[in-house]
Amino acid sequence: MASGGAAITPVTPLCTRLTGAVNLSAERVTYAYAAQVAADCRVSGFMASPLPGGIAEALNNLYRFNFRLWGCMPDEPDGFALALGASKLSRGEAQLLIATYINQALIYLELSPSEADRLSRALNQLAGAALTLDSDELLHSTCAVAGGEGGQGGEGGQGGAPSSSGGGGAGGSAGEP
Repeated sequence: MASGGAAITPVTPLCTRLTGAVNLSAERVTYAYAAQVAADCRVSGFMASPLPGGIAEALNNLYRFNFRLWGCMPDEPDGFALALGASKLSRGEAQLLIATYINQALIYLELSPSEADRLSRALNQLAGAALTLDSDELLHSTCAVAGGEGGQGGEGGQGGAPSSSGGGGAGGSAGEP
């Protein structure tokens, strides 16, 4: 049983439908998912897996997870392999990771609407047990902070006109970068 209570219902008809192509399908979904996660700065920090074997180990775990999730193995899925071994996961990140996975599964597995729905429900249940932060905060974001760029420093000013008191104006100072 998955941590957090209720058993996960694998998407068994999915494995049956994939038959001989299941290994290739699992590989394609795994690597397409990883490519999309790496390309999305909101979640790309997950690619820096803390597992001893790094991202290779995390992707191997995800590959094996696919078989359990799709009902191809007798074991039900456990953990949330979409987090690629990360120990911290927010609700917002889980939703982004699930959407990314479902999008790749739609492409490579040609999911029906009911298969996509069952897969999404199973992943949401697994994610719920793995959440460490119930917020939309993106803990693994590598996006640049939004905001304006710093301005250019000013150039040295020129001396001012002599004042009526007889002193010359002071030169401007260089601006700070």
